[in-house]
Amino acid sequence: MKGNQWEDPFRAKIFLLLQERDRRENLGFQQLFQNHERLFENWATVRAENLRLSMAVERGLSEKGGGGGISEEREKQLEQKILGQQEELTELHRRRGENASQVLALSAKLTDREAELDMNRNACAEAVAKIADFEDQLKFLESCLHEREATNELLRDEHQALHLAYTSLEEKHRKMTFENQELLQRYIEIKAKHADIMNQENENFVKQKQAQVRKELEEAAAEMKIVNIATNSPPKSFMNPSDISVLTSLGIACTVPTTASKPFV
Repeated sequence: MKGNQWEDPFRAKIFLLLQERDRRENLGFQQLFQNHERLFENWATVRAENLRLSMAVERGLSEKGGGGGISEEREKQLEQKILGQQEELTELHRRRGENASQVLALSAKLTDREAELDMNRNACAEAVAKIADFEDQLKFLESCLHEREATNELLRDEHQALHLAYTSLEEKHRKMTFENQELLQRYIEIKAKHADIMNQENENFVKQKQAQVRKELEEAAAEMKIVNIATNSPPKSFMNPSDISVLTSLGIACTVPTTASKPFV
C-alpha cells in the first residue's frame, strides 16, 4: 500500500516537484555543508590528537617524576605541537562561527528568496489568470469580428444586388421616359390633327349654315316680292339689315351670322 501511494500521476508529479525544489534549494548550500563537515572532521581529529598528546605528556611527566625522563627538546616539540594544535583548533572554532553566521545569513536570505519566490509565483498565477481572461476576451472578440465580417459580406452582397436592381430600374425608367415622350409627341400630333379636322368641319358647318340662311333669305325675299306685286305695293328691299325686323314680324325666323365660330385647338 505504501509502495503504491505515488502511482497516482498527480501525486508523482508533486513528489518530483518537491524533489526538484529540495535539490535547487540545497544546491547553494551544498559546498558550505561539505566544508562544515570537513572542518568538523578536522576538529575531531585535532581533538583526538590533543587528547593523545595530553595523555602522552602526562605519561611522560609521570615517567619523569618516577625516575625516567624525556629530553627537554622532545618536550618543547610536544608543547609547540600542542600550541599549534590549539591554535588550529581556535581557527577551526572561528571558522565554524563564521560558517554558522554565514549559514544564518544564507538562511535569512533563503527565507527572503522564498518569500520573493512566493510573491513571484502569486504574480505568475495572477498573470496566468489574466492571460486566460485575455484569451477568452480575444476569442470573444474574434468571434464578434467573424460575425461582423459575415454581416459585412452579406451587406455587400445585398448592396451589389440592390445596385444591379437600381441599374436595371434606371434603364427601364429611361426607356419608359423615352417611350412616354414619343407617345406624348404622337398624342400632341394626333390632337393637332383632330383639332384641324374639327376646325375644318366647323368651317364647313358654318359655311353650310350661312348658305342655308342665305338661301332662306333669298326665298323669303322672293316670296315677299311676289306678294308685293300681287297687291301692287311698292317694292321694298328686304336685303337691308334694317328690314330684318320685318321678316321677324312676318313670322320668318332667321339669323345672319357675322363671324365664324371659335376654332378647336
